Amino acid sequence: MIRAIRVVFRYFFKSLQMLTYGAGIVHNIRRRPWLILEIPAYLIAQTLALVKQLRRDSDIRVIHAHWWIPQGLSAVLATFFTRRRINVICTIHGPDLFGLTGFFWNRLRQFVLRRCAFVIVTSPEAQRM
Repeated sequence: MIRAIRVVFRYFFKSLQMLTYGAGIVHNIRRRPWLILEIPAYLIAQTLALVKQLRRDSDIRVIHAHWWIPQGLSAVLATFFTRRRINVICTIHGPDLFGLTGFFWNRLRQFVLRRCAFVIVTSPEAQRM
């Protein structure tokens, strides 16, 4: 049986959680640079919520990460921390691929994508990565 599970978590003061809404993280940080301070809390809270869900539900066999960062990174880390063999499927969009460039981001992207069972790209530009 296939079922979807929604992992919900809080990562900051509720009234200040603005990192991921609207046009997305990269756009929101460009508009409000102070939001970059929420990234570590977001990544940690998301990963811990996923670890908790994986420990609670032993039937989970696949995780679909809608972006390689931060969801793909959290999924890869959660499977590592729980020592579960779970297939991670990652969708790559334009902003998360082309908006994050340079040595650090390229290495982090390689780290995540090499640990995914499948990678889905949404544009011809992303296929050339």
